[in-house]
Amino acid sequence: MSESSQQNLLLWSKNLVLSGDKFNAMAGAVNFVLEKIEGLKDSKVRMAYKDVDPFGSFSFVHFELVPGIRDGVPFVELGGETQLINHFSSSDTPALSRSGQAVGTRIDLHEDCLEIIVCDYQDVVAWIRFEDSRALPDQEHKFSLVEDFVQLLGVTLRNITNDFQLLLTKKQIEKQKRDLEKSQKQISRQNQIFRALMETMARFHQADMKAMVLTVLEKLGEIFLDRGFGMIIQGERPEIMDRADFIRIDSELQDRIVQAAIHNPKSDEKDVFRFYPLSGLERPVLGKLVQTGTSLTEEDEGIIRLFIDQVASFMENKILMKELERLASTDGLTGAYSRSFFDKELEQAIENSRKFRNLHFSLFVVDLNGLKRINDVFGHQRGDAMLIRSAEALLKCSRKSDIVSRLGGDEFILLAPATSLEQANPLLDRIREVEAKLRVVCRDSSGNLEEIPIRFSIGIASTSEGISPEEVMQKADERMYQDKEAFYQNEKRYR
Repeated sequence: MSESSQQNLLLWSKNLVLSGDKFNAMAGAVNFVLEKIEGLKDSKVRMAYKDVDPFGSFSFVHFELVPGIRDGVPFVELGGETQLINHFSSSDTPALSRSGQAVGTRIDLHEDCLEIIVCDYQDVVAWIRFEDSRALPDQEHKFSLVEDFVQLLGVTLRNITNDFQLLLTKKQIEKQKRDLEKSQKQISRQNQIFRALMETMARFHQADMKAMVLTVLEKLGEIFLDRGFGMIIQGERPEIMDRADFIRIDSELQDRIVQAAIHNPKSDEKDVFRFYPLSGLERPVLGKLVQTGTSLTEEDEGIIRLFIDQVASFMENKILMKELERLASTDGLTGAYSRSFFDKELEQAIENSRKFRNLHFSLFVVDLNGLKRINDVFGHQRGDAMLIRSAEALLKCSRKSDIVSRLGGDEFILLAPATSLEQANPLLDRIREVEAKLRVVCRDSSGNLEEIPIRFSIGIASTSEGISPEEVMQKADERMYQDKEAFYQNEKRYR
């Protein structure tokens, strides 16, 4: 994907997250599909989304539209050239083309239509159909991007529903204040909770992950003055922790909590601390909220779950945005991550290791031996082939949570979060095993083919060795050069 297409995808996604209502969110999804998928130019669009009225009743709002054209591309908006053919509400779930199939968010390509179903757990919450479409099935990469975008649409619709239900909660509180005589202390506490929820939601729209976590902890701390709180954001693997923040919890207990969350995630120490899971639509485990101090009442736990629901929706949005950012942060030649993306991930690993002494990370610095000779003798095209084969090997050997990046030239680096030196050694063995079979085929000046082995110089370092987090990269680099010198002493032809 070109850099302009990557940036365009991120811009579409950000606009969807910031959409103010469900129609605009749905229209944004329709316009994204119209722009990305070929063969939909003459399609008629039917769409529906699940809505809730002020009395809490649900119904589906339907639209039947003929898109207008903007800059040569079909486009849906209120007013303008878009034709509104029909608009109605119904309590019935829209009839799906593939009845009997398990309910789930998906994209179905039929002979004469493209259908998108968006589900929240087992409930259909939105539906889009491009009728009279000529969408071609051989657009796998584009359909993959649309699938990512549709997942984001589902989370966005959920957030909008949550925002509306929050307004309903406000009206209920106001009605209770009018109808019931309550003690001033109880009314004051309800107002405090409601203000905290409203302020938290207001900040979420501008916040990054760190600001979101700190905001939630701050508000919980204001409501429960005698308790400590923390939030742990988990990564791709259960033992990976993206970040952790705490208020009113000492550093020794923080370490205990982090180790329990990583190594025994289903266990807490109810007399000391308790975990509350953060769960999303697509990822069942996003992280944990932790509370210390005396046990909470049922009412207090209900208050905490109000915050948890809002945090989980926001967090899943941010995770989807980060995955899109990863997609847009790859080296054009090799498919490895860019240096700028690696630097941000390394900064987070260093911060986590500084805060929690038992949370280690490891780095592999990998340098290709003999790339200059390949470029000089056989040309840069074969040198590029050598770089591509090397990156493919490193990506194949690494885990999903590892970050494989091209630093530039013939040098790669692999960040292994939550990994000690002992745990990194099996990864080194896998790399060496694959490396032994790597070859690049070159043709010499006489036209003869030659299979040239691809060989790596590798240096590993880890905070588990007692090296400071800031010096791990330097130590791995030093060890790589030692490995390279030993290699060249025996293989002088690679120089």
